[in-house]
Amino acid sequence: MEVRSIKQIAELFDTQFGRYGAIRFLRNFMKDPENLGELDPLFKTNSYKEKLMQLK
Repeated sequence: MEVRSIKQIAELFDTQFGRYGAIRFLRNFMKDPENLGELDPLFKTNSYKEKLMQLK
């Protein structure tokens, strides 16, 4: 699964918490983890953006 597919799924969630949870679950299926930064716009707060980068 590519990052852009994961982004489409994560966008279905209304909250940052939900989006992060979906991404964290789906990262195990990610083919291109080097593109994880593309998911950054899904989050408004720096704390979630930092958590996202720690998933690499």
